Amino acid sequence: MTLYQELQAVDIIDPILRIFEEIPATGKLELKSKILLPHPWVHSKMGNDRDCGKYTLYFNHYRLIPRECRACWKITFAPKTLKEAFDTIDFQKELGYDSKVGMEKRDYTQNKGGYSAFWYCPMGCGLEKARVRYEEIKEKVEKFLGRDTGIILKRGCTEFERHFGASDSWDALARNEKWDFKQDLLDSVYVSDDFWRTGKYPTFIEINTKLHMIHWAYETRKLTGDNTYLEYIGEDPIKPLLTYQKSIHSGKDFPEVDNEQLNLKHFPGDEETAAKVATGDSFPGNGGIISLV
Repeated sequence: MTLYQELQAVDIIDPILRIFEEIPATGKLELKSKILLPHPWVHSKMGNDRDCGKYTLYFNHYRLIPRECRACWKITFAPKTLKEAFDTIDFQKELGYDSKVGMEKRDYTQNKGGYSAFWYCPMGCGLEKARVRYEEIKEKVEKFLGRDTGIILKRGCTEFERHFGASDSWDALARNEKWDFKQDLLDSVYVSDDFWRTGKYPTFIEINTKLHMIHWAYETRKLTGDNTYLEYIGEDPIKPLLTYQKSIHSGKDFPEVDNEQLNLKHFPGDEETAAKVATGDSFPGNGGIISLV
């Protein structure tokens, strides 16, 4: 290995130049947890054994799967409707395990436009204990919802599998690519605020997420066929457009209007603008013409 390659292998700075223009003189990089808005997830119960913000940074910028993520087991299924998603949130809170439900906006999950629900097994519990937790949750959630959910047990994040391939190959990759060595180096520099381990999920964000879930259900209703949003808003907020191709109206109701009746005198010397307004192509607004649809 050349000196250049050796330096590259332990360099921490280059991969993060886009997000850090300067660093503290202490040599420690402090990570402050943030919640993106509008937040797509309702965290029914936050766990205390994960630091997913830091793990995501390691994956996104250093292209490794942290050891914690290789020891992470998740149980997941796709609620079919908004009502089922909201009911699952209530069920998760009652069950009390680390879990979340939200809008599936990722285009690589084969479920974009719908919802996803997750339970997180205790970190490092191993496959056998994860299977026991899976069987418990499967039985309870399917009894609660009254249907076969297609619930699955998976390892780590979907993003990891999309990038590195099947999750049963990760341990070999970790050894070959020396991921644990690189993570130890990163852990010596990055300092997390531990919000996701010790913090409380803000109630006002849950309120806003639920509001956007209702918006989401309405916007995706033609894709999903889900009309359960009506249970939460009453009647449909947007009425169908009134159309005239076969309406009860006649030409007598809306007769032809000549230019004199359209008050073209408001546009003296500007016949082009007046003609556009007369034909409905545009509307005079502040500082210019505003097109209408």
